[in-house]
Amino acid sequence: MPKKGEISRQQILDASKAVILEHGMPALTHSAVAARVGISKSAVHWHFPTKVALLEGLIEDYVRHLRSEEARHEAPFIEAGLSAEEAVLPSMWGWFLDFRCNREGWIGLGSTLMSLSLTYPDIVEPIRQWYRELYQKIDQSGVNPIEGTVAMMVFDEFFNSSKLGIQTLSIERLKAVEDYVLNQAYANKPETLALIRRVMVKTHPEM
Repeated sequence: MPKKGEISRQQILDASKAVILEHGMPALTHSAVAARVGISKSAVHWHFPTKVALLEGLIEDYVRHLRSEEARHEAPFIEAGLSAEEAVLPSMWGWFLDFRCNREGWIGLGSTLMSLSLTYPDIVEPIRQWYRELYQKIDQSGVNPIEGTVAMMVFDEFFNSSKLGIQTLSIERLKAVEDYVLNQAYANKPETLALIRRVMVKTHPEM
């Protein structure tokens, strides 16, 4: 059996995610994680002394994932000449298209972790902060701030309803809504919207 020092923090977090995705948040215990990794419960406690510490670790790991995905989806727009702030809104569009086509991995985990705000409101603060930063970038991007906020909220709702399995709109309706909110947000920046669409055609030929 591996010793405490031989088990990485990330292995424990990965095992914790698997427990949550397969059996739900109530099944997440130090014992369940230890059994998943194949170590003693004390080894899990060595990295995460309490369940709250384990949940905080999962939140931190989830936010790292969010930032990594945000940067990955922003990259083609930045390479095309947009600033990091200008790239935020189109990156959410591309991210949702990827999520719509590939719903493996993190699906379900985000909504489960965000539901912790009901019982552990303080530990979800890093997720709130990530959202604050997104909307601050929208305000700095040059798009109409109200219409840009509406577009961001639409994409966020698409994400969340898909995660929960309650997305009822057809692909045609989703595309129509996407086009509408983007046209509104970039009504005064048609050249930027044209560039965004060119990038999207290259990165998402299926759209």
